Amino acid sequence: MSGINASQMDPSHDFFANWTHVSTANSTNFTTEAPTGTISVAHDTFTTETISIFVELVLAAIGVLANSLVIYVIARYPEMRTVPNVFVLNLALADLLYCCEFVPVWNAQYFLPNGWIFGQAVCTTTRALYGICGNASILFVIAMSIERYQAVADPIGHHQRSSKKRTWLISAALWLMSVIFTIHIIAFSKVKTYGTTQECRSDPTSVVPYEDYMQGILIYRFVAWCILPLSILVPCYARLYYKLHQGDVIQTDSAAAAKSRHRVTRMVTVVVAVFTVSWMPLHIVYLVKYGFHLYSIPEGHHDPLELFVAMLSSTNSMINPFLYALLGDKFRIYMKKVLCCG
Repeated sequence: MSGINASQMDPSHDFFANWTHVSTANSTNFTTEAPTGTISVAHDTFTTETISIFVELVLAAIGVLANSLVIYVIARYPEMRTVPNVFVLNLALADLLYCCEFVPVWNAQYFLPNGWIFGQAVCTTTRALYGICGNASILFVIAMSIERYQAVADPIGHHQRSSKKRTWLISAALWLMSVIFTIHIIAFSKVKTYGTTQECRSDPTSVVPYEDYMQGILIYRFVAWCILPLSILVPCYARLYYKLHQGDVIQTDSAAAAKSRHRVTRMVTVVVAVFTVSWMPLHIVYLVKYGFHLYSIPEGHHDPLELFVAMLSSTNSMINPFLYALLGDKFRIYMKKVLCCG
């Protein structure tokens, strides 16, 4: 894998694997491409890269169990099959797919003697899941926020307009949009050979220079995954906060219904806040470092800032179920019921 330079970084690989990984297959030193760039490492040492992979796999395992529990609770108990929980279920499904397929398959190549051994079809599918699940997570977070605003600001109209069938149709449309937004990943996923080692990566060079492609992707991702969502979420929650605290909500239902609606709103608000705090720093660092090359780290050294924001983002796919349990009374009750009684 020699001859790959730092300009060929591919941070589009992996939400969790945002720092350099290595193969532990042999004890030689060589330069390996990674999601964040190029670094020369010794393979016979217990390196930071090995630790990072272990952390990813542990987080993914927790994410699989926790998100599976959320999906089971919603599917098992009719009381949990509410309109907002349709979006919660789909968000949990996106996190589950990411944790159970992408993370283990992607990281397996770093422990195998010949790198990526799974072929072109699995390469394309695995990288596509990265994009689809990422896009879906953002879209469902936005959908949850808009639904909560409508529920609080206009309870009567929201009740008349909303239905589980309509919400499922919206969810299907959001998944379709997630696939469409991932076409560039599907189109450019290739298994590349470097000596005796293979790697699953982006290869747009038949259409556009790699450096231009990656810069465009980083700018697109910053706008599509940070700026646009925030331009929707911030006004939405500002107006929601105003209505909740200024008494501008029409009092048309019981105090119990209003209290329940506010609890769900609080839960969704925290989920959105955690999502934003988890992912925005990573996109900013990538754009500054790789998109505009405003700073760099000497070859052979780790970037502590990038490592920190990568670790921060790596927790998001497994933390939501715990937020549901902590902030959602019904989720907490039924999760305890499943865990204690089966």
